[in-house]
Amino acid sequence: MKRSELAMYFTHVASLGNDEVVIAGHLYAFEHERVTRLLTFKNGKWKHLADLPEIVSCLLTIPKNTYTEIYALLRNGMIHKWIGENHSVEIIDEKQGLFFNEIRLIGEHLYACGTNQQVFYRSSKGWIPIDKGVFTGVVNPAKIFTSIDGRSEQDIYTVGTEGAIYHFDGNSWISLKSPTNYGLTKVRFINNHIYTIGYHGLVLCGNKEGWEILNYQKGEPLLTNIINFNNRVFLASEFAIYELSEKTIKPLNIKINKASFGSFAVGRDCLWSTGGENLLKYNSNTWEEFPFSWNTEV
Repeated sequence: MKRSELAMYFTHVASLGNDEVVIAGHLYAFEHERVTRLLTFKNGKWKHLADLPEIVSCLLTIPKNTYTEIYALLRNGMIHKWIGENHSVEIIDEKQGLFFNEIRLIGEHLYACGTNQQVFYRSSKGWIPIDKGVFTGVVNPAKIFTSIDGRSEQDIYTVGTEGAIYHFDGNSWISLKSPTNYGLTKVRFINNHIYTIGYHGLVLCGNKEGWEILNYQKGEPLLTNIINFNNRVFLASEFAIYELSEKTIKPLNIKINKASFGSFAVGRDCLWSTGGENLLKYNSNTWEEFPFSWNTEV
């Protein structure tokens, strides 16, 4: 018994609405190559979308009136974009040879962040750097912005390695006093609060005036994602999904064998989660698993 050459593990999920998602993952057969496969899933059916020649670091979908835009950010700053059936490619920046970690819609523009604390935003003229004062040049690749989000384009936060938290007011950046030196993985504006998460189960809530530690315990799993679903705040690690309630996080009892997590998306009346070989859907009461047929042994 062996697996099909089409067997995969999943890394990212994003909602396309109407109970449809797009998923990024990698073929076990090519696990030593930088190839990412994109699939869509709808009504129990998997469909191949594209194979991309690099690691996808972020999937973003933006709903429009009659279609949903799909953005797949590659580590090297190349973005593959689907608007309806039309596919195109754009590059954030290729001169410095640095990696990018996330793109995010804030206000009316897309923003991107990555290694060496670089930040760009997408204008009508293309991607423009806005990282004066925070960009480290090519001398310190250990300084990384992992995530970006904000209330508005005049109230943006980035987080990253060594507990770094920065604020952008639309003109300039300031470094905020962080209560930790552990790495931070995500920052999100949820229910009128700014949350950031990271290593050792870290959950912080705050703003440019200060930060409160809601959860931390050395040795707890790395938290990789945080999302709002039906005014409830959910968090993910590779091993569990948690709910934030009254400044504490509680693991959910998900009765699915060998479940893995890590990435979230909110669909129509449901929460999607993927990681490892699992695609899961939560409807506020129960979890449902959708096996990838090619992962079964043949």
